[in-house]
Amino acid sequence: MPQTLYDAMNQSQNGYTYEAFETIVTSDEMFGVIPFVGKDGEGFTYSREVSIGNFPFVSDDHTTVGESSGKDEEITVNKRELVEDFYVRNFAQQNLSGQVNQLDSQTMKKFKKAGRTIAEAIVGGGFITGFTMSDDFAGGPGIDALVAAGAFMDSNRYGPGTIKYVNVGTLLSYRAPGDRAFGATVSIAAGDGNYTLYSDNPSKWITVTVDASDFSADGERSIRFTSSTNSFDGLATLIHPSQVRTASGANGDALTFGVLDELLDTVKVRENLAFVMPDRLRNKVKSLLRAAGGTEPMDIMGGAFKVPTYDGIPILKNDWIPKTESKGTSTTLSSVYLASFSAEEGFWMGALGGSTFDVMADPRDVTVMGFRLEDLGQIQGGPSAVGRRLMFFGAPALGSTLAAARASQLITA
Repeated sequence: MPQTLYDAMNQSQNGYTYEAFETIVTSDEMFGVIPFVGKDGEGFTYSREVSIGNFPFVSDDHTTVGESSGKDEEITVNKRELVEDFYVRNFAQQNLSGQVNQLDSQTMKKFKKAGRTIAEAIVGGGFITGFTMSDDFAGGPGIDALVAAGAFMDSNRYGPGTIKYVNVGTLLSYRAPGDRAFGATVSIAAGDGNYTLYSDNPSKWITVTVDASDFSADGERSIRFTSSTNSFDGLATLIHPSQVRTASGANGDALTFGVLDELLDTVKVRENLAFVMPDRLRNKVKSLLRAAGGTEPMDIMGGAFKVPTYDGIPILKNDWIPKTESKGTSTTLSSVYLASFSAEEGFWMGALGGSTFDVMADPRDVTVMGFRLEDLGQIQGGPSAVGRRLMFFGAPALGSTLAAARASQLITA
């Protein structure tokens, strides 16, 4: 049964668990309301609808019946591991723990840091940070840079992907790690520039900078993705490009009710909806609400926070959304997200810890909501100190491409 960290905190009868989760949920509105779903194994897999086929009207004298089938894509989310040790000197532990247990105090600080690290990655985390090609295409490299990459592509676990060029028609196509077939072909006849290539599973995509003059003969080249972050893919990466609104203004767009309405029209999964935006943009929405009606409608999101609303949808503040997007001469732009925070179909966290939450659970004994705390005991061969290790195993998932949308390049000043 899915639960949020806020629910887990309140239902826990273990004081240690309560304090650990309290240090996380009170500092991040969005992280506190994301549903956690217990998932065992190194990753978890689910199906996502891509298309539903046709169902046309036909004439009275038709002699044939057309055929079309819907298509699903199989999504595999790889869990990621966060881990860090910490020590407390025996002198401090023995002499000061009569006032405050020093090891427990450091543990709560580590939980707070873990919460902030995970919360930041939940918004902007991305596993892929670079790539290597097996060889140049005839005439030169062909692919000069990786501009952006979607989720679910891990060359460490699934090997390389493949980029194929067909000279007749000047066509590129892409097969992602883990996929068996290439996606739709893309013409590069327009010349040099950035092109987005989709794999057979359209949630796997890359945008690359193409040097068109390098291509002169048919060929296939493997592309291996690299990571300097080891992070899971966050909301910004999981959202499909078709669900992203970019600014029409030369230097970004102002945040208006119309922008919020566009997001509401785009997101079709309606359960547990919430807007997520940085403080400056939420302040702009609050000003618009006051100007429109003189008051700010408020809502209690998941029983956790009292937040303003628009059209009955809670507006969560998130300090991890960057305010450094650029367009034209503007470099302080940002984004607003709308997402369904519902388990399985919306935006949710798959984490180690079983399918139900034990209200007596203690992260020092079992894995709770993805978190596990291990006692290391006395540190050998080092300082006179006692240690612990905090670990987290999990990754977020987006159950449907229609469960989240983003409006980017919005003016914050």
